[in-house]
Amino acid sequence: MLCPKKNRLAVLFVCFLVSSFCSLLWAQAASVPQGPLSPSTPADEADVSSDDSQQDNSDAENTPSPGDTANPSFEPYLGIVTGTDVYIRSGPAQIYYAVGKLQKGQQIVVRGERHGRNNWAMIDPTAQCFSYIAKQFVEIRDTSAKSENEASPDDTSAVKDTPAPVLAEPSSPLQGVVTGNYVRVRAGSIKVPPLYARQVQTKLNKGAVVQIIGERDDFYKITTPPGCFFWVALDYVKSLGPVPAEIADLAVTPDVSGINLSEQQIPADSESQLTGSLFERKQYQAIFMLYKAEQDKPLNQRDYAPLKTKLNDLLTKLQTPSVKNSSLRLLDAVERAEIAQKTLARSLAQDQRLNVTLNNIDKKVEQLVSVRKPAGMTQQEISVEGVLKPSAVFTTPFKNRRFLVLDDNEEIIYYAVAGTDGLDLNAWVGKKVSLVGKPVFDTFGKTRILHVTGVIELPK
Repeated sequence: MLCPKKNRLAVLFVCFLVSSFCSLLWAQAASVPQGPLSPSTPADEADVSSDDSQQDNSDAENTPSPGDTANPSFEPYLGIVTGTDVYIRSGPAQIYYAVGKLQKGQQIVVRGERHGRNNWAMIDPTAQCFSYIAKQFVEIRDTSAKSENEASPDDTSAVKDTPAPVLAEPSSPLQGVVTGNYVRVRAGSIKVPPLYARQVQTKLNKGAVVQIIGERDDFYKITTPPGCFFWVALDYVKSLGPVPAEIADLAVTPDVSGINLSEQQIPADSESQLTGSLFERKQYQAIFMLYKAEQDKPLNQRDYAPLKTKLNDLLTKLQTPSVKNSSLRLLDAVERAEIAQKTLARSLAQDQRLNVTLNNIDKKVEQLVSVRKPAGMTQQEISVEGVLKPSAVFTTPFKNRRFLVLDDNEEIIYYAVAGTDGLDLNAWVGKKVSLVGKPVFDTFGKTRILHVTGVIELPK
């Protein structure tokens, strides 16, 4: 075994060797020149970072993948906006930031539809739409300098002597060339800064040409590349028919205000020319207009039965998911309106019955006020009102003869007999009277008998 002193020397020698080796490696690394960051480095826009590829999206069924493209089997159609201030969004959900607005009557080209809890139309970029791309991966192509100096691609002197163009908001787009691979293009918005505009539309590789229309911070504003789209709520889009031939194959919607669309619009009286979703949308729109017409009437005059029958018939035939969802929501609105209508009818009936009851109470109060109770009426005596009729059974003359006291329904209230000498009830037979007397229950005949001591004739 080695002594402690020799052990310490061996350890120090090993440490010296390791230190010398590390110093040599550091010197070699320092001698290598440092170049610019590669476009594939995670720190730049050429790489898909986690904050771009993952968004907090509560509407998961509507979450598009980056560079969401149109469904090849979908038939594009020309649509017209039916609402006011309809947002154009960077994705098919309300959590995606808005990039612009559409007004009622504007026309758009719909390249696809996405259905879920909410329905969305994928549209070509409009005039207000644009995209962002990082400046560090775009080199501006100065076409004017090249044409004036006739500089060859290898002649760097012409480029060196030409000043770099100043970008504000040019009247005509400048061309830029992408210098990296997998460079992200984001959906632009005038309200959302480029740093927070995180919806990636596509990725461009080295050599791709972009049209620069402005700049903001460290990003260029460019014309949206072909194959990139935006989204609007499908409920505010009405189809006008197939896309006109002038713009059928374009990736970006031009100004279609000057195109004659009369042949593309749906004829009002020619349903035979409509097929598929267009025909179903027209049927739904017709029923919806009937619903609006009923809503304009007073609640107690509305009749939803014909409308509901047509809507149920339509639901059995629908194939287009968006039209079916809209029809189900309309049916729910009709059923709620019917409930409100029935509630109003019950309330009006109750008010009518209450008025009748109050009128009867007022009449009885007036009668009671007009009746004067006989003097000397004791606590044991009661007052009974009714029509006095002779009894067909108890016909004993004089004091023991009984009379019937009938209510308004001609049901027997009491049997009445004279309770005092000299009181002849025959004089009030057939009249409505108020009888005062002492009540007695006849246990043998199971009847109530009133021994009348006073009679007052009541007005009929």
